[in-house]
Amino acid sequence: MNNAKLFFIGMLFLNVSFVFGQTKSDTILIKRNTFLQYNHRLTPKDLFEIAETNPDANKETQKAKWNHFFGVIFAYSGGALIGFPIGTALGGGDPIWAMAGVGVGLVLVAIPFSIAYNKHIKKAVRIYNNGLKKIGINKIDYNIGITRNGLGVKMRF
Repeated sequence: MNNAKLFFIGMLFLNVSFVFGQTKSDTILIKRNTFLQYNHRLTPKDLFEIAETNPDANKETQKAKWNHFFGVIFAYSGGALIGFPIGTALGGGDPIWAMAGVGVGLVLVAIPFSIAYNKHIKKAVRIYNNGLKKIGINKIDYNIGITRNGLGVKMRF
């Protein structure tokens, strides 16, 4: 075989190895308060499991869990306190509107917890994604050109 054929076979092998050597990115994308990884929507439970691999991201998800927990407690109890007098009024009874007022107050208390949950979960995703960049493979620069010994491939890490 002459050198040209060997060169083209080598280049073909090199290109094929690049195509099959690609891996999917593990990064998590945030689009309109939805989290995507590999083009699949992640649930909060999925996010918590993924973030366990990064200690700093895990700390943020733990904060997010607590904010979500308290936010849900206040929101559901406030919703129940609002809904009970409305149901009573619709049923023809005598509603206790003060109960609905307390319910509105509880729902208003739940809003900051929801905001804090979103802030912490997004921060956890950013920390997780930044951690992936640190442990990823560095870029390899390939140059094909003429060298002292003829045609060659130069790789720079």
